[in-house]
Amino acid sequence: MLSLTKELQNNPDIKNSWKEVGKVHLDAEDAKTTPIIITFTDQPEKEVRDEIRTLGLRWNKFRSEWYGTVSDLDALNNAIKNQTHNIEILKN
Repeated sequence: MLSLTKELQNNPDIKNSWKEVGKVHLDAEDAKTTPIIITFTDQPEKEVRDEIRTLGLRWNKFRSEWYGTVSDLDALNNAIKNQTHNIEILKN
């Protein structure tokens, strides 16, 4: 680690290159996901809640809503189709 730190200090172009590569990969990952918020009229069944978690959403107990990013909106819609809900798709 110390030799890597010294190498990065001596060659700042390496660090800048790593930042660019990382940004490209993160931007590509962000393009594959959709940020959403879901609220339900009634608490969903445990199986539905488990599926929502599996798809990447988290429960916000203060706002009483599910939030996060989802890469498979069809799977999410299928999981919640029998529940009265409101889904808000946020801008990336």
